[in-house]
Amino acid sequence: KNECLSVLFQDIELAIGCFNGYLGIFKGKTLQPWCYSSELGALSCLEIADVQNHQKNSLVAASSEGRLHIFEFSKVKCSSEIMPISSHDIPLNVSCLLITDIDKDGRNEIIMGTHDRVINCYKYVEGSLKLLSSRRLQEQVLSLSASTNQDRRNLLFAGLQGGLYACLSDVTSTEARVEYVGIQKRTIQGRSLLTQVAGPLQTDPHGENHNKTLLAMATFDGYLKLQNEKDTIWEVKMDAQLFGLSVFDIDTDGEDEIAACNWDGKTYLVN
Repeated sequence: KNECLSVLFQDIELAIGCFNGYLGIFKGKTLQPWCYSSELGALSCLEIADVQNHQKNSLVAASSEGRLHIFEFSKVKCSSEIMPISSHDIPLNVSCLLITDIDKDGRNEIIMGTHDRVINCYKYVEGSLKLLSSRRLQEQVLSLSASTNQDRRNLLFAGLQGGLYACLSDVTSTEARVEYVGIQKRTIQGRSLLTQVAGPLQTDPHGENHNKTLLAMATFDGYLKLQNEKDTIWEVKMDAQLFGLSVFDIDTDGEDEIAACNWDGKTYLVN
């Protein structure tokens, strides 16, 4: 099961996609879906963003079989089954999805990472997907995050296997540049470590980390790090296997907290 929590129509909704091809949208505290869809393939990731660049959000669902579905909700009736407004062929084994204006041209791009070690960047143009670039990395891609560094360069960060992540610049170009951080691999029981990257973190504008590109990084063997691009600011070892990572301002104090989940069902909040 893959989950995505976001805001549509100024209401809080929860979108849940499952490997059996079911997609449910829930509103409020009710246990019954507000609307749903089915037979979408084994859904591997969801994203909610202005993918059509029409100044309104859509829900984007990717399946591991190589299909991307886009949904709109302006005419949805309660408890109704919905159909995607469009579906597209994409690479197989998509593991993560990011929709952001990575090249700062005023229009969002769709960035996909795959278990086949590839990152593809698309633009949604007149109802179709236009491939802008494709780049093969050294390891499987597990997570994606975008930021702007101190030089105002737009960067893409990809969490990879093996306790490392990649920093990509000029992502929409066919000659996107890649730099690997933490390239010394660690293993657990002979298996390459899974690595998650999230950020950038919003920090105190008067603090020492202001204007730094801060990223949270978690590995499956329990290490949680705060990174400033290449440099580690701090690192802690959790007594757990970490697999989920996110950053958000949970206490509304203007600074982001780090949320990390482990296989024992615990969620750690760090600030």
